[in-house]
Amino acid sequence: MDSKRLFVALWPSAAVQRELAAVVADEPRGVPVRSENLHLTLAFLGNSNAQQEACYRRALASLAFTPIMLDIHQMGFWREPRILWTGPKETPAALIALVENLHALLQSCGFVPDTRPFRAHITLKRKYPGPAPDWGMRPPVRWLADTVALVWSQSTPRGVSYQPLLKQVSEIR
Repeated sequence: MDSKRLFVALWPSAAVQRELAAVVADEPRGVPVRSENLHLTLAFLGNSNAQQEACYRRALASLAFTPIMLDIHQMGFWREPRILWTGPKETPAALIALVENLHALLQSCGFVPDTRPFRAHITLKRKYPGPAPDWGMRPPVRWLADTVALVWSQSTPRGVSYQPLLKQVSEIR
Protein backbone atom coordinates (compact mmCIF):
# COMPACT_ATOMS: atom_id res chain seq x y z
CA MET A 1 0.00 0.00 0.00
CA ASP A 2 1.39 3.41 -0.97
CA SER A 3 1.81 5.98 1.75
CA LYS A 4 2.52 9.69 1.82
CA ARG A 5 4.61 11.59 4.34
CA LEU A 6 2.13 14.21 5.59
CA PHE A 7 2.01 17.16 7.94
CA VAL A 8 -0.39 20.01 8.76
CA ALA A 9 0.94 23.57 8.63
CA LEU A 10 0.07 27.21 8.58
CA TRP A 11 0.70 28.00 4.92
CA PRO A 12 1.85 31.53 4.05
CA SER A 13 1.12 33.37 0.84
CA ALA A 14 3.86 33.41 -1.80
CA ALA A 15 4.63 37.04 -0.86
CA VAL A 16 5.21 36.12 2.81
CA GLN A 17 7.28 33.10 1.74
CA ARG A 18 9.50 35.39 -0.35
CA GLU A 19 9.82 37.84 2.56
CA LEU A 20 10.88 35.04 4.90
CA ALA A 21 13.40 33.67 2.38
CA ALA A 22 14.90 37.14 1.96
CA VAL A 23 15.77 37.25 5.68
CA VAL A 24 18.67 34.84 5.14
CA ALA A 25 19.41 35.47 1.47
CA ASP A 26 22.79 37.02 2.33
CA GLU A 27 23.76 34.31 4.86
CA PRO A 28 26.18 32.03 2.97
CA ARG A 29 26.23 29.18 5.50
CA GLY A 30 23.78 26.27 5.44
CA VAL A 31 21.31 25.04 2.85
CA PRO A 32 18.33 27.38 2.36
CA VAL A 33 14.80 26.03 2.34
CA ARG A 34 13.24 27.02 -1.00
CA SER A 35 10.81 29.90 -0.51
CA GLU A 36 7.84 27.90 -1.84
CA ASN A 37 8.45 25.33 0.95
CA LEU A 38 8.43 27.78 3.88
CA HIS A 39 5.66 27.06 6.41
CA LEU A 40 4.93 26.73 10.13
CA THR A 41 4.25 23.09 11.10
CA LEU A 42 1.28 22.47 13.40
CA ALA A 43 1.28 18.65 13.38
CA PHE A 44 3.62 16.09 11.83
CA LEU A 45 1.53 13.12 10.68
CA GLY A 46 4.28 10.96 9.19
CA ASN A 47 3.78 8.19 6.65
CA SER A 48 0.03 7.92 6.07
CA ASN A 49 -2.04 5.53 3.99
CA ALA A 50 -5.03 6.58 1.86
CA GLN A 51 -7.51 5.84 4.65
CA GLN A 52 -5.60 8.00 7.13
CA GLU A 53 -5.27 10.78 4.55
CA ALA A 54 -9.03 10.74 3.96
CA CYS A 55 -9.62 10.97 7.71
CA TYR A 56 -7.17 13.90 8.00
CA ARG A 57 -8.96 15.67 5.15
CA ARG A 58 -12.33 15.27 6.93
CA ALA A 59 -10.84 16.51 10.20
CA LEU A 60 -9.36 19.61 8.54
CA ALA A 61 -12.64 20.33 6.75
CA SER A 62 -14.26 20.71 10.18
CA LEU A 63 -11.53 22.97 11.57
CA ALA A 64 -12.77 26.48 12.38
CA PHE A 65 -10.23 29.11 13.35
CA THR A 66 -9.65 32.83 13.39
CA PRO A 67 -6.71 34.28 11.41
CA ILE A 68 -3.70 34.84 13.65
CA MET A 69 -1.39 37.84 13.28
CA LEU A 70 2.18 36.62 13.64
CA ASP A 71 5.15 38.93 14.07
CA ILE A 72 8.09 36.83 12.95
CA HIS A 73 11.21 38.40 14.42
CA GLN A 74 13.21 35.89 16.44
CA MET A 75 16.12 33.94 14.98
CA GLY A 76 17.20 30.65 16.50
CA PHE A 77 19.45 27.66 15.96
CA TRP A 78 18.90 24.05 16.98
CA ARG A 79 22.14 22.09 17.14
CA GLU A 80 20.29 18.86 16.36
CA PRO A 81 19.09 18.75 13.56
CA ARG A 82 21.30 21.77 12.65
CA ILE A 83 18.57 24.15 11.52
CA LEU A 84 18.36 27.92 11.48
CA TRP A 85 14.80 28.98 12.20
CA THR A 86 12.68 32.04 12.75
CA GLY A 87 9.44 32.60 14.61
CA PRO A 88 7.57 34.83 17.02
CA LYS A 89 9.32 35.66 20.31
CA GLU A 90 6.31 34.23 22.13
CA THR A 91 3.72 31.87 20.71
CA PRO A 92 0.34 33.68 20.64
CA ALA A 93 -2.41 32.09 22.75
CA ALA A 94 -4.58 31.85 19.61
CA LEU A 95 -1.91 29.73 17.91
CA ILE A 96 -1.62 27.41 20.91
CA ALA A 97 -5.43 27.04 20.93
CA LEU A 98 -5.41 26.27 17.18
CA VAL A 99 -2.77 23.55 17.68
CA GLU A 100 -4.69 22.01 20.59
CA ASN A 101 -7.97 22.04 18.63
CA LEU A 102 -6.27 20.58 15.54
CA HIS A 103 -4.59 17.82 17.56
CA ALA A 104 -7.93 16.89 19.14
CA LEU A 105 -9.56 16.61 15.70
CA LEU A 106 -6.68 14.54 14.30
CA GLN A 107 -6.67 12.08 17.20
CA SER A 108 -9.88 10.58 15.81
CA CYS A 109 -7.71 9.50 12.85
CA GLY A 110 -5.14 7.79 15.08
CA PHE A 111 -2.79 10.78 15.31
CA VAL A 112 -0.70 10.80 18.48
CA PRO A 113 0.48 14.33 19.37
CA ASP A 114 4.11 15.01 20.20
CA THR A 115 4.63 15.15 23.97
CA ARG A 116 7.10 18.04 23.70
CA PRO A 117 5.68 21.57 24.04
CA PHE A 118 4.72 23.25 20.76
CA ARG A 119 7.42 25.63 19.44
CA ALA A 120 6.23 27.94 16.67
CA HIS A 121 9.04 28.11 14.12
CA ILE A 122 9.79 28.27 10.41
CA THR A 123 12.89 26.44 9.21
CA LEU A 124 14.98 28.77 7.02
CA LYS A 125 18.18 26.73 6.55
CA ARG A 126 19.25 23.13 7.03
CA LYS A 127 22.80 21.84 7.68
CA TYR A 128 23.45 25.17 9.38
CA PRO A 129 26.67 25.25 11.46
CA GLY A 130 25.31 27.72 14.04
CA PRO A 131 25.01 29.77 16.03
CA ALA A 132 22.04 31.90 14.97
CA PRO A 133 23.08 35.23 13.45
CA ASP A 134 22.92 38.03 16.01
CA TRP A 135 21.54 40.54 13.53
CA GLY A 136 17.98 39.29 14.08
CA MET A 137 15.10 40.53 11.99
CA ARG A 138 14.21 44.18 11.86
CA PRO A 139 11.47 44.97 11.06
CA PRO A 140 9.59 41.74 11.72
CA VAL A 141 7.84 39.84 8.96
CA ARG A 142 4.12 40.36 9.63
CA TRP A 143 1.94 37.45 8.59
CA LEU A 144 -1.82 37.20 8.90
CA ALA A 145 -1.95 33.40 9.10
CA ASP A 146 -5.33 32.42 7.69
CA THR A 147 -4.60 29.15 5.85
CA VAL A 148 -4.07 25.70 7.33
CA ALA A 149 -2.87 23.08 4.85
CA LEU A 150 -2.53 19.32 4.70
CA VAL A 151 0.86 18.96 3.04
CA TRP A 152 2.63 16.08 1.29
CA SER A 153 6.39 15.99 1.75
CA GLN A 154 7.87 14.45 -1.40
CA SER A 155 11.48 13.59 -2.15
CA THR A 156 12.36 14.66 -5.69
CA PRO A 157 15.61 14.89 -7.68
CA ARG A 158 15.62 18.64 -6.83
CA GLY A 159 15.27 17.90 -3.11
CA VAL A 160 12.24 17.87 -0.85
CA SER A 161 9.08 19.43 -2.23
CA TYR A 162 6.04 20.31 -0.13
CA GLN A 163 2.75 20.00 -1.97
CA PRO A 164 -0.39 21.30 -0.24
CA LEU A 165 -3.13 18.72 -0.82
CA LEU A 166 -5.89 20.63 0.96
CA LYS A 167 -6.04 24.22 2.15
CA GLN A 168 -8.51 25.28 4.81
CA VAL A 169 -8.85 29.08 4.79
CA SER A 170 -10.37 30.76 7.81
CA GLU A 171 -13.91 31.94 7.17
CA ILE A 172 -13.89 33.80 10.46
CA ARG A 173 -12.69 37.38 10.06
